[in-house]
Amino acid sequence: MASHKVQISPCKRCGVPVECRGRKPNHCSLNALRTGGVYCSLECRDTVIRDRRARVMATTNRRYASERMKRSNPMRNPVTRAKMRTTLRSIQWIPPVRGGNGGAPSAAQMLLASTLGWEMEVPVPTKQPRHSGYPTCYKLDIGNRELMIAVEVDGKSHCSIERQAQDRKKEALLRSLGWKVLRFTNAEVIRNLNGCVQEVRSSISK
Repeated sequence: MASHKVQISPCKRCGVPVECRGRKPNHCSLNALRTGGVYCSLECRDTVIRDRRARVMATTNRRYASERMKRSNPMRNPVTRAKMRTTLRSIQWIPPVRGGNGGAPSAAQMLLASTLGWEMEVPVPTKQPRHSGYPTCYKLDIGNRELMIAVEVDGKSHCSIERQAQDRKKEALLRSLGWKVLRFTNAEVIRNLNGCVQEVRSSISK
């Protein structure tokens, strides 16, 4: 009786040695070994196929989905936007006030802003191109547009090294746009409100 040819090859997914024999197409045949790899089980084969399909779908979405969503976005239709505005007015909807970290402004931020009589959550366009590593807009905790003075009131989240690096990056860009940036902690404002106000006002004449 003629001996059947057998080759040993690692499973394409988990690396387990697989005996490859026969010509009939399956996950561990000699044909499979020549055409792309063998698998120790149907489960391994199906897992690799699913992962490959997911990668292809993700690549396709990155390439085409963004543009497709822009074309299909109903908010690009003036009629739809008008209907939305009418509905929001009818239910007397008011957008919530959000802080720079996605939450409500801190008590210290509101206290300092009201004492100065300045705006909170002032948007400043960064004027940077897309994919530059900068957002299209930075928000100032407190700001005076005419004087171009920005006041940042930091909570505990600003103590991390990563957040401090982000703060330095934000400050550098604001300064390049002509803004003067002052920074206080929540504790400083609560403990010495008058001193913080005096420092802000003294910066106006500098």
